[in-house]
Formats: sequence, structure tokens, C-alpha cells
Amino acid sequence: MFIDVNCISFLRKLKFARIGAIIMLFFAFFSSCISGYSSNTDVDSSEINGVNVEGKEELPASILVVLAALEDTWQAIGENANIYFRPPAFAVFREDMEVENCSLGGIYGAFYCPSSERIYIDVNALKGLKKQFGSVGESAQVYTLALAMAHHIQKLTDTTVYTNAMQESTEQGCDQMKLKLVLQADFYVGVWVFHVNKRPDIHYEFRDMVTGMDIVNNAVKEDTPHMNSAQQVMSHELSKRGVIEKRVRWFAEGYNTGDIRQGDTSNSLGLN
Repeated sequence: MFIDVNCISFLRKLKFARIGAIIMLFFAFFSSCISGYSSNTDVDSSEINGVNVEGKEELPASILVVLAALEDTWQAIGENANIYFRPPAFAVFREDMEVENCSLGGIYGAFYCPSSERIYIDVNALKGLKKQFGSVGESAQVYTLALAMAHHIQKLTDTTVYTNAMQESTEQGCDQMKLKLVLQADFYVGVWVFHVNKRPDIHYEFRDMVTGMDIVNNAVKEDTPHMNSAQQVMSHELSKRGVIEKRVRWFAEGYNTGDIRQGDTSNSLGLN
């Protein structure tokens, strides 16, 4: 599967469109640039039984399949790239929970807390995505879970982007370093999709995943229980048109190359 690099330059021409129009035009354009088939996951009971989640009984089997695929695929990616993969802890999120400062990992439906290396899963939010958007809502579920895992990978690899963002994590608002952290996470999601699509039982279509990203971006504009004021500002900034274009571009870079070494967002394809 190959994405023509000329497709990426198309985004630069969309200077004055609203976010929704950009995404819709992007899908139409990429439908002619990408070959493949729709997202497809089959539930394997032996696979999901190996996933350790606090509150596991509350999760649909389809979500457990994604979590298992995230763990297994990143384990393989880590082995090939000489990166030690330490699985994160998973826990179902409840509104009465007191969680650590997760300002860098907050996202709708799932969020990562680096201090405890734990991914919290908001079951109601994920179910709401599927109920409201149907099959593309499932793509949004996959994207938000993969993005939370991507933040965990950033901590494990301790990249310059991650380290600098952590040092600035006490600042309010949304600075460029934190945005570059998210761009790198989007790239890692693309890397994961590249590799997980090699499995015979799973395939995630590029345009479906970008749709999922757009849905999640719009969802985080709403108030969620685990977001503080700084996170809400961050979420709003990430949904702006110019940032959306860059996020899609970096996801495409990971999706097209599958090479985790190409994810330095500090310089190339940055925010300048």
C-alpha cells in the first residue's frame, strides 16, 4: 500500500476552508490515492483473555481486541527497533476517580498518565462514539486508544520532543512543544497502523482513521470529567485548522513509512 507524496501537498492549498470542509475534501482526494479495504477486526477470545485491564468486564470485546493488538504490535515494533516495550497498565475510568496529572495525555475516550504509565479508558465515551457515528465511530475508538498508547511509547523512548514537553508541562495553555508532542504521537499511531495492517484479521483504512481523528478532535471540545482548564485549552488548540492539517500529515508519514525513527517532529514538518 502506497500513499503518493503529492497527496500530502494538497493540504497546503486549503488556506481558507473550515476544518470540516478540509477534512471532507481530504477524504475525497485520498480515496483516489489509496487502495485497500475497510476496517475489519475479528474477536479472538484467546487474544483478549491475555489483556490485563482493571474493570475489564465493563469493556466490549471489540475494545479488548484493539488493546491486545496495540500491545502485541508495539512489542514487535520495539524488538525490531531495539526499544524495550513495557506494556502500560489499563484501567476503566470512572467519574469519581482521582487521577494523577495527565495534562499531556488527555484525549476523549482514553487518556495516558505518564507518572503511573496508566491508560484510563472512558467506556461511556467510547460507546457514545459508536452509537453516534456507527462504523466511523469505531475508527474513532481505535484512534483514541492508539493515541493514548502512542504517548506511552513517547515516554519509553524518551525522545527530545517528549522530554522538552515534560519539562514545560507546568505551563498553562498550549505551547509549540506540546503541539509537537501530539504530532509525534499521531506519527506513532500511523506507524502502529502500518504494522498492525500486516495481520490477516485486522485492517484499518487510512481515510477511516483520519475520520476517527476528526471525530475525536470535535469531541474533545466538549467538557469531559478528567480534563482540567489547561487540558481544555490544549484540546481547543489541537482542533484548529492549521494544526489539523499537520496532524493528518504526520499520521500519513507514519502510516506510509512504518519507521519509528522518522518521527522527530522537532525540525522537519514542524509548526513553523
